[in-house]
Amino acid sequence: MIVHRSSTPDAEFARLDRAAADRFRSLVVDELARRGRPGRIENGVARTGERAYGLENLVRLVAPRPQEEWPALVAHHLDVVDAASEREHPRSTWPRCCRGCAGWRTPSQAPCSGG
Repeated sequence: MIVHRSSTPDAEFARLDRAAADRFRSLVVDELARRGRPGRIENGVARTGERAYGLENLVRLVAPRPQEEWPALVAHHLDVVDAASEREHPRSTWPRCCRGCAGWRTPSQAPCSGG
């Protein structure tokens, strides 16, 4: 575990100290951006325009591991979550967005402002 006696646990991810938690957040946000889904982390959840990723299980996974392994663990976790989500809600069943937008929208999203 990353928390040491002299370290202060992070307020959001108590299994990590503040510096490790900041690195973890950065890795998650960078990996989402690399996948074309910019996001932010709030209250232990990474949110993009179309998905929310709870991060507590991932924090449990990375906390005892060397930080050099974290990028691969983060990428693999997002792969698994994305694959499970795609099986539950195949993109081909999502409604097409409006005529002003060539994108897809999830079933829970309202149509974009283009129509």
